[in-house]
Amino acid sequence: MSVTPFLSQGSRAAVVDVAARLDSRDVRRAFTDEGFAFRPQALRAKSDAPTRAGRFFENLVTASEASNSRILVGHYLDEVDWSSAAQTLAALGAIEELLWLFDEAAAVEEYWDSRPGDRLRYKLEKEGFRFDRHGRIHPATKLLAHGALAGLSDPDLIRQVLRRITAALPDDPMLAIGSAKELVEGTSKAILAQLGKPIPSNAKVPELVHLAEEALGNHPKSVPGTPDGAPVIRRLLGKLTGMTDDLAALRNDYGTGHAPTTLPQGLQPRHGRLAVAAADAWCTFMLDTLAEQTGLTNLGRLSRGSRKSI
Repeated sequence: MSVTPFLSQGSRAAVVDVAARLDSRDVRRAFTDEGFAFRPQALRAKSDAPTRAGRFFENLVTASEASNSRILVGHYLDEVDWSSAAQTLAALGAIEELLWLFDEAAAVEEYWDSRPGDRLRYKLEKEGFRFDRHGRIHPATKLLAHGALAGLSDPDLIRQVLRRITAALPDDPMLAIGSAKELVEGTSKAILAQLGKPIPSNAKVPELVHLAEEALGNHPKSVPGTPDGAPVIRRLLGKLTGMTDDLAALRNDYGTGHAPTTLPQGLQPRHGRLAVAAADAWCTFMLDTLAEQTGLTNLGRLSRGSRKSI
């Protein structure tokens, strides 16, 4: 079964159009700074050159292609495993740098065509990525908890919730808050089901969270061993649990699922993002624990600190 990439082919083509206007040295630096190695031998399929002259001309062609920004960025993009959250996040760091360089050139060159940059931003935003006022690219919600989902035998329900969150985050904070609560609830039930634990009917989120934490040995009052048993870890776990309680209360006041008599005043998209961030922190830690206990490999992270050199 084919795996849906985190960045579409159309968006990658837009990256190529942006990079084609830049110096190849800047393109190479943007990717090497994010941990992608430059491998000239992968840039061009080598033939068995039978003579010294043949090898010489083959190396000349390879060097020429390495100085062509369009070909070079295509090489780097082909090297990325777009089904890996970690590699996708690393590549996004390079793409962010390319866009910054593109905008810098546009600011000083009078006849610079800015359409490639606009098109790339449009493509990325359409896929759920977000730009802040500093030009930083924030991951699409489809990357949330992706790596930790490796521990679930049936992650489809949670993926459906993540898709709703992706659609809600830009301008529907009520739906984002409601879906964030649903993400915690769905994660709790998925963990209990995976471990063969009973799921009480009509259980509220705090009870489900408590049961899931106990099933994994993550409840702050019963965490064994070191460093998990260290006081600071216990405090952090307690705060994570407290966030899920607050999230359930926030959903009751502002989220979807309870029809309000009037629309909440002052509710902004940032409040929806806050709810999603709180849900993601708890869900990722819980699902990471499940993946470790079931011996499955974590595939990715929101944090760029998890990237490895390619």
